[in-house]
Amino acid sequence: FLTGTPHLPLFEDDPALAEVIPFPAGDRTGIDALAKDLTSRRFDALVALYVDGDVARLVRRTGAPLKIGPLSKPRTWFLFNRPFRQKRSQVQMHEADYNGRLLEGLGVTYRPRPPRIRLSAEKLSREGPLLSKILGKRAADTFVVLHPGMGGSALNWPPGRYAELAGHILRERQEAIVVTGMPADAPFFAEVLKKAHPRLVDGTGKLDLTGLALLLRRASAFIGPSTGPMHLATAVDTPVIAIFSPLGVQQPRRWGPYNSRGTVVTPDLGCGEKHRCSAGRCPDYDCMERITVDEVFTALAGWLEREGGIPGKE
Repeated sequence: FLTGTPHLPLFEDDPALAEVIPFPAGDRTGIDALAKDLTSRRFDALVALYVDGDVARLVRRTGAPLKIGPLSKPRTWFLFNRPFRQKRSQVQMHEADYNGRLLEGLGVTYRPRPPRIRLSAEKLSREGPLLSKILGKRAADTFVVLHPGMGGSALNWPPGRYAELAGHILRERQEAIVVTGMPADAPFFAEVLKKAHPRLVDGTGKLDLTGLALLLRRASAFIGPSTGPMHLATAVDTPVIAIFSPLGVQQPRRWGPYNSRGTVVTPDLGCGEKHRCSAGRCPDYDCMERITVDEVFTALAGWLEREGGIPGKE
């Protein structure tokens, strides 16, 4: 399994994977060296789940009898000897299902299943110390994770709404809130962290992906937009309240929480735009503001009640 170096710890303990290899994105010399190594191992097949410039370079330079991948952009036309025509922008299914269907090129019958991340006993042993580091004396308390930021790949809820939601949770519930994010997310979480409250915990910039997975698996719920941490929450079986755009290619049908417990909240309107928001030219702009704090809070409260108020899961 090839993946970016930061993601290696999430996959290296999976018993279904014989090996996890770092993919040197952005490094042509590294990609060429990897292609040479893979060719020398005489793999029977190479399956590319998506294609960008780096992946195309690897596929071209790697020798394998069978090359499988999605036939979409012009650069893919000559890469694969067993291509699959997929018009993913039509949003006919989830991204995971588009990827899974590629396995049919190997003669494998694809069966959807809930995503799961396998963590070793050694990694799981870090959970207690990590909770103590992040939550301090509240390490045993029930908490929810609020992750307001994202990389800008989709429309998001305004920062002020996340701050209003945090205040509402702190007034109406007894759970603590752990705010997560990286420095690039600061425009979103900074507004939330302006509030001073003993149950509002700043976890921003303090977690690698393994740490985030450990935190999420002990959380009673996750709240956030269309972003990687939302998918990581589903992979550790934590209920998610996911805030999504109505834009064509950003719809939850393709990018939402997959085969998991959770609720998707999206503006109640029909969006005629497919690829990008027309902003001020749209009579419904900014439609994301139509998502109310009460709507998200009600979804959260419902999942907290289902979870029974127990801080974490075995």
